[in-house]
Amino acid sequence: MRSRTVARVVAVVAVLAVLAAACSSSAGTTTTNSGNKASATKVIANAQAIVTKAMKPVAASLQVAPVAVPAGKRVGVLVCGYAIAYCGQVQQPAIKAALSAAGLKGVFVDGKGTPEGQADAEQQLISDHVNAIINISVPDVAIQSAVRSAREADIPVLCLGCGNAANPVSDPAKNGSVANADSDQLSQGVALGSYLIVAKNGTPKVGVMSVPSAFANVNRVNGVKKAFQSCASLGCTVHTQVLSLNGDVQSNARNVATTFLQQYSSGQLNYIMTPSDDVALGVQQAMATLGRNNVLIAGYDCGAASLQWIRESKYQVVDVAAPLQEEAWAIVDQAIRVLAGKKGQTLTFSARLITKDNVGTGTAVCGSQSDYAPTYEKAWRKT
Repeated sequence: MRSRTVARVVAVVAVLAVLAAACSSSAGTTTTNSGNKASATKVIANAQAIVTKAMKPVAASLQVAPVAVPAGKRVGVLVCGYAIAYCGQVQQPAIKAALSAAGLKGVFVDGKGTPEGQADAEQQLISDHVNAIINISVPDVAIQSAVRSAREADIPVLCLGCGNAANPVSDPAKNGSVANADSDQLSQGVALGSYLIVAKNGTPKVGVMSVPSAFANVNRVNGVKKAFQSCASLGCTVHTQVLSLNGDVQSNARNVATTFLQQYSSGQLNYIMTPSDDVALGVQQAMATLGRNNVLIAGYDCGAASLQWIRESKYQVVDVAAPLQEEAWAIVDQAIRVLAGKKGQTLTFSARLITKDNVGTGTAVCGSQSDYAPTYEKAWRKT
């Protein structure tokens, strides 16, 4: 079910490293102590309840108020990186389709997967004098100066999949985005962590690839660690290594996975958690090269290869899918409303846990349960 909450928004890049460290993105091993010797039976039962709920289809009843689409407006879109599958190959095309349906022109730029490239791309959109900017998976705090420059130029900034609302560290009125469409990534991590607890009878050992500059990943890592608080006294552990988005991300993922597999022997590592399924192939290659079929992938964002692996019970066993395309249409709707002089909102979407028991065929399990595209198109009145 979709809920709407008003977000405070982030924007202090100087604290990014501190924030990431606090959110457990740094390399190392964490075993969170719950303070009491937990009952394995109770821990597993509680985790199973979370898993059962997370595997159910997300109920959806989408209602969108009519709004007049301002004519002749141009919307800039900062893509976190065209090479990053979920934003460059899933949400970017969905935004393009939604803008076209609304009769608005989109101006797309590639952030190249780095804060430097994303800041440059934001400045490019500002120089192009677009009427609004949508940032895909680029938190305000990562490009604080550029977001502030946009606001000073009276260009409203909106964010898709940025995790801003869950990480408020400054005054949004000064330099933050004015609207967000996002998933509850903390709950995604809790659901995935709970699945691993059940699968390993309360003692999973997980290697986590962390991306400190991506709040979606930071939130998911936090969620896994939150779930593991219940099994700390049983011996569950989280090992972390930073994954760089610079250069060849698949190669980077393969190197990080190799480090995990070489550092932790059989019994010390059961799973590797990726930030998103777009790097799962690199992890699988490392597993195959080192012959580690006793380690499996846990991922996010519904990659086609990952879904097939789940069906075949090899390489990857669990995934978490948010309605990425619906989120894209929702942020375009927010852009229309902001351009029409209305106040932007933060929209929070639920995700679904995917295992062999509910994966089915195709990608139907990944999508929204609401008929969102026709609903938005009906609400958008052309002027």
